[in-house]
Amino acid sequence: MKKDSRTIYERTSYAIPIVDPSTQKKFEIQITMDEGILLYSYSHNTDVDAYKSDSPLTVVELKVPTEIIDPATKGFKQEMVQNIPSLVAVQNFLNLLTTFQAPGYEKDSGKQSLIRSVLEAQKAAQ
Repeated sequence: MKKDSRTIYERTSYAIPIVDPSTQKKFEIQITMDEGILLYSYSHNTDVDAYKSDSPLTVVELKVPTEIIDPATKGFKQEMVQNIPSLVAVQNFLNLLTTFQAPGYEKDSGKQSLIRSVLEAQKAAQ
C-alpha cells in the first residue's frame, strides 16, 4: 500500500454519555481536539505547514450518532432535545465552533484536502 501522508498531533478526547429517558437507549457523543499538528506529504516529499497561524489552531471534531440527528435539518431531533435537554449545550458548542472557525479553512474537510490546497496555493504563487 502506498502512503500518501503522515500526520502527527496531540489529541484530547471527550465522550458525553446520553440516555434517552423514554427508551433507555444509550448514546455517546465524542469530541476530539487535535493540536500541534504536523503534516508530511509523501507524494510531494515535503512538510506541509497547513495549521500555522498567529495563534495555534485546534481541529475540533464532533461525532454524533445518526439516530439522534434529523436528516432534514441536520440538527438534533426535536424529540431528543425535549427528552435530553443537555443536547442544547452540545448544539450551542457546535454553533460556537462554526461561528469561530478559522478563516480559510473549509468546514467538513479533512487533513488530506487541506494538504492538497496548501500545496496547490504554494505552486500557484511560484
